[in-house]
Amino acid sequence: MKRNIFDTFLRNCSLKELQEMTEEILSDRIRRILGGQVLFRLLSDLTPKEIEEFDAAMRDLRKM
Repeated sequence: MKRNIFDTFLRNCSLKELQEMTEEILSDRIRRILGGQVLFRLLSDLTPKEIEEFDAAMRDLRKM
């Protein structure tokens, strides 16, 4: 998991930028990466009908 997070950082910023990030920014980005991975795994198990339902629910949430 650490390797995956590190690789994701290196695809999106330089090593110098990574070293200069504050702990707060670094923690926030790690949470986003982990959240994205959880969402990807969740969605990869859904049927096409379930994906449609999920998309509809997300659209409804955005309207709030």
